[in-house]
Amino acid sequence: MARKPRAARIPHERKILKMETTVLHVEGMACEHCVKAVTKAVGALEGVKAVTVSLQGKTVTVEYHPQSVTLAQMKQAIEDQGYDVVA
Repeated sequence: MARKPRAARIPHERKILKMETTVLHVEGMACEHCVKAVTKAVGALEGVKAVTVSLQGKTVTVEYHPQSVTLAQMKQAIEDQGYDVVA
């Protein structure tokens, strides 16, 4: 008995979202409350994977999907907490 030919499998297209990392320089952060406030605000944005705040370096490092969130949104989230993004 002859076998029926199988239909060709078409692989599903997967969108691979490329992650980016940016470092924002922030003034006005001085304590653990500042760290928690900034981490929570930026981390709540859709597309943000990780947030690291350095009080000593006065920086906020963000790993994110640029297709989902913009630098302007991240800066606004920080400024909404009362801190100044200087670069």
